Amino acid sequence: MKRLFLPLMLALLTLAQASAYTFEVDGIYYNKNGTNATVTFRDNNYNSYSGEVIIPDTVTYDGIAYPVTAIGDGAFQNSAGLTAVTIPSAVTSIGSNAFYGCTSLDGIVIPEGLTKINERTFQNCSSLSAINIPADVTSIGYNAFANCNALTSLVWNAVNCNSRGEMTTANIEQVTIGDGVTLLPEYFLFESNITEVSIPASVMTIGSYAFGWCTELQEVYIPDSITVINEHTFGACLGLKSVHLPAALTEIKRSGFERCPSLNEIVIPAGVTKLGDYVFNQCNSLTAINIPAGVTSIGYNAFANCNALKSLEWNAVNCNSLGNMTTANIEHVTIGEGVTRLPSYFVFESNITEVSIPASVKTIGSYAFGWCTELQEVYIPDSITVINEHTFGACLGLKSAHLPAALTEIKRSGFERCPSLKEIVIPAGVTKLGDYVFYDCDSLTSLTVRAIEPPTVSGSTTLSTLYNIAKLRVPRGVIEDYQAANYWKNFLTIVSDEYDFEVDGIYYVKTGDNTASVTYKDTDYNTYSGAISIPKQVDYEGVTYRVTGISFEAFKDCPDLTKVTMSKRIKSIGYNAFENCTSLTKVTIPDNVTAIGAGAFKGCTALTDATIGSSVATIGAQAFDGCDALTTVMSRSVTPPTLAGRDCFNCYETATLKVPIAAVEDYSSADYWKEFMQIVGVEINAGLGDVDGDGNIGISDVTTLIDFILGGGGTSFYEENADFDENGNIGISDATALIDYILSGGDDD
Repeated sequence: MKRLFLPLMLALLTLAQASAYTFEVDGIYYNKNGTNATVTFRDNNYNSYSGEVIIPDTVTYDGIAYPVTAIGDGAFQNSAGLTAVTIPSAVTSIGSNAFYGCTSLDGIVIPEGLTKINERTFQNCSSLSAINIPADVTSIGYNAFANCNALTSLVWNAVNCNSRGEMTTANIEQVTIGDGVTLLPEYFLFESNITEVSIPASVMTIGSYAFGWCTELQEVYIPDSITVINEHTFGACLGLKSVHLPAALTEIKRSGFERCPSLNEIVIPAGVTKLGDYVFNQCNSLTAINIPAGVTSIGYNAFANCNALKSLEWNAVNCNSLGNMTTANIEHVTIGEGVTRLPSYFVFESNITEVSIPASVKTIGSYAFGWCTELQEVYIPDSITVINEHTFGACLGLKSAHLPAALTEIKRSGFERCPSLKEIVIPAGVTKLGDYVFYDCDSLTSLTVRAIEPPTVSGSTTLSTLYNIAKLRVPRGVIEDYQAANYWKNFLTIVSDEYDFEVDGIYYVKTGDNTASVTYKDTDYNTYSGAISIPKQVDYEGVTYRVTGISFEAFKDCPDLTKVTMSKRIKSIGYNAFENCTSLTKVTIPDNVTAIGAGAFKGCTALTDATIGSSVATIGAQAFDGCDALTTVMSRSVTPPTLAGRDCFNCYETATLKVPIAAVEDYSSADYWKEFMQIVGVEINAGLGDVDGDGNIGISDVTTLIDFILGGGGTSFYEENADFDENGNIGISDATALIDYILSGGDDD
């Protein structure tokens, strides 16, 4: 029995090998598939073919014609000598491993009717240099082209192939994508060596990692048919310098352009609503970015390690998530009109020195301006009702902060560690102050609270560092309430008047032992009317005070104020100093003034002429906002003052800007000044005392002044420079004061 078993097994094996195909014609092996024929191998040893094989459209066997419609699994497997194959157009199926290990195969045309390339179909075809994927292919199996290391050229016509089965594309240098293709699958050209690519407008979807790690790709134009950039689509394209994003784009997903260190500019289309995590992480050459209006969320570390990012234009109307956007190196930020929310950590730790927050902003998130150590001034619009946690915490250089009238609460650490802040006014509507609000504000010597009822203080840390250094100024009639209220009662100095003294109807606050600034009478404002002349000095209780400043809100809401004459000793004009003085038509700011505060002349709707003194270096946000009647602005400084933002003026198209002749070019190129449509160079006289306008103050001015007083005078008489003693009248006392000034060598003090 045993002797019969072994020969029987051998016979069965031989029969099995012999039956690998049904018939053979002209050296090609076939199996019948109903009325069709499928190409197959000779036996299980494979390696059935060599040289060039031409598969016919139809094969005849035993007098019957069979259309060839398929290439079976392993049909040409390990045929190392096979160099080329011609496949008939009727073939619609190529089986798994069909050309596996055909190491000499370097030419093959896949028929147009093929719909699927199976697993390992061309694996280890190490000589295959080019391939054309036809239009009807919808899927490519796992490792279909694995280890095709010579494959450098790809023509892709597959209209809707959603799987490319980890097709090896590392050595591809050239790709052609056919018109009509609608889908580029995931990992389409992952890690390829392409330097350029043309994506036709028919493409609707580009899969994740499609061009990831294409380190030689330098430029890409994404057609308008694309609405989403998927995960890592262009991640680690180290050489990518230029990208055109489509107008229809709505979202860029996680790491869409992560690690593109050569990308120095990108325009995010207006329709984008979401930027995913790490979208532009490590784009080290990106210098500026514009966040469009529709963006509602920015993912975690979306701009992390963008170390060259210096400029941010923010137009996102209601973005509520910033995802730890790295803003440490940002030096300039522009917030668009219409923005309603600035998210948490908005420009956290940035290097901005100024910011203009539009009136449309209703919410400023926690830490939004935290640790902006170079920020010096901030004007918070009246649309803000709450200052959130750490919003301005550790702004070490912050010297001035205007709080909005509608404010109701300042939360924990809102202004903690602002050691340069010297004064602040808490509006009447504030009811609560959180922990550490003004903690470590070591220079805050003036704290004005306008609330009739003392605001609730969260704890001992809120005000504790101010008790011994700050003067607490409260509304009249409620000083006893503050003296009895928790924590407020700990202030060593509590005063109830809005002024320290009054002389000749002008109210003053002491700023030093012998200096004072003009202020308002009480929190109802509307203190002054008619023509006001601010003297160089005043006497009060035996002490002479030099008047050197106009305090914040000093002339605010004085609708009947028609004229203000300022002494040349004035050196500063505080924020909102003349806000809503709607009858004021002309203003001349003395040459000794160095800074004009935010909102200083805001809402002076009748103001037609403004002269800015020669020493003014900075002009705060909204300083002349709402001065719609302005027709002439003269800046006497040869160096354009720094404007806090475009909203300093709103008369760029209607007013003429007059500047020193030698400074016209500087103003024409300076931020925001250059937006004046008319910039004219003029001769600038020496100011007060230069009665004849020759640019000098001397004896000729005395002569011209006396001639005028006596009723004579020529054509060169500058009335605005004639009231030298600044008493509001032009007379002999001005001539006397001018002579004394000239004889003293020009020392007015």
